[in-house]
Amino acid sequence: MARAYHIPFHTDAVQALGHIPVNVNDLQVDYLSASAHKLYGPKGIGFLNMRRGKALFPLLYGGAQERNRRAGTENVAAAVGFARALTLVSTEMAQEATRQIQIRDALIIQLASLGCRLNGDPQCRLPNNVHVLLPGWEGEKMVRALNRRGFAVSSGSACASGSPEPSHVLRAIGLSHEQAFEGLRITIGRKTTMQDAEALVQALTDILHENSSQ
Repeated sequence: MARAYHIPFHTDAVQALGHIPVNVNDLQVDYLSASAHKLYGPKGIGFLNMRRGKALFPLLYGGAQERNRRAGTENVAAAVGFARALTLVSTEMAQEATRQIQIRDALIIQLASLGCRLNGDPQCRLPNNVHVLLPGWEGEKMVRALNRRGFAVSSGSACASGSPEPSHVLRAIGLSHEQAFEGLRITIGRKTTMQDAEALVQALTDILHENSSQ
């Protein structure tokens, strides 16, 4: 639809690259960006894939680096690290996705038994992502409580951390203003085990029990 009106289309694939197959021709996007730190590469390095024939005007002028698109010395070491990380995760992607999906689905079932409501489709989602609502609970409060027990979770995206406003994504999928503050995001990594997931559920159970008895 965008192409019919000559509108350039960009997608942020930072959460997808290295976790699920990404093909710019299948997606038919004009621009696709990603970051190395999401797949265990160096922090501070990303890339932009641009379809041939598309325009991109630089924000910084004064040098011919990045094919005249961004002045400044390239971080060669980080770029090499990014390429190596992408090679490694791509080689093991299918096997690792299967393992993470098993943990993800077990988490979804166990969290539902605690009264949590899943956001999004149970199956058509990233292998490593679980996002739920905790009715009656402020997500940030639960994040702090779990952090004290050694679990690193979040209530929204890192991009919006510190924002007093509810997630616009949660509002867009039909949640109320109050519900959008009840979100809890759990991300599974390459070192996450089924035992870790069970320990998280137990910690969450304990927190809910402690607060209900107060």
